This record gives sequence, structure tokens and C-alpha cells, in this order.
Amino acid sequence: GLFIGGASGSAQLLGCQRTDGAGTPLGEFAFRPLFPHERCKEALWVDRIGWTTSICYGFFIPCFLGFLFAKQNLIMRKVKTVIAQAVRDQGQVVVRLQCVQGEEPFKDAMLAKRLAAATAAYVAVHVKGRAVAELQKDAVIITPIVEN
Repeated sequence: GLFIGGASGSAQLLGCQRTDGAGTPLGEFAFRPLFPHERCKEALWVDRIGWTTSICYGFFIPCFLGFLFAKQNLIMRKVKTVIAQAVRDQGQVVVRLQCVQGEEPFKDAMLAKRLAAATAAYVAVHVKGRAVAELQKDAVIITPIVEN
């Protein structure tokens, strides 16, 4: 909404009211709709502001938005290519992260955060009550606590 409103405002700055309500030409009394006290031929400063903002809204802002979308896509691609895998083994559950595409291995801090998030999601959905989570090198072992 903000981008559209700004682009519309910059286009209105360049506008000039050349006819009255009945369609009669105003001639030398033509005025700017946003600045009714300014005549079209006298207010060159309005044209400068209008063209400057039009160039910004027509070129610079779309280029910047395109850059941000490309950067976000690049960053999010790494997030979308990881799957958490949970395997039950003798009353325990082992949660591992697996890359969908052959990518470089995770940094230790990133792996620990993603394993913790995957573990929290698994425990919230599948474990009733409390559980102990043991973080290992490349996996988390979840052991449900049986309360008497």
C-alpha cells in the first residue's frame, strides 16, 4: 500500500488541471491539483520534486525490492532443504537433520539450533508429559520420563 500510494502521489505532483468542471479550458489559469495556488507554468519546483520522486518510485525502489527478494530467496533456500528425521529405538527417539540436496555440512551452532527446534517440535506433538533431550554431535536423543 505504501509503495502504491507514494507512486500515485508522485504522479499527482506532475498533474495539471487544464479545464474547469464544465470542460472549459482554463488557459493561463491552469493549476496544480495538489497545489491549487500554483499555476502550472510557474511552479517548476513541483515538476522537479515530481520527476525525482517518480524516478525513485519507478526505478530505485523496484530495484531495491528485487535485491531484497533475491537475497531472501538465497537465504531461505538453505532452510527449505533440511528435513528432521525421528527414529524410535528401544524407548528412545533419535532426531537427526538430513539435507535434501547435497549441501555443505552445518556449522556447529546452526546445527545445534536446528536440532533443538526439531526436538521441541517432536516433543510438543508426540510426547505426553516430560522428556529428557540429550544433544550429541549430530543428533538429539529424546527419552520420555515415565511418571509413577
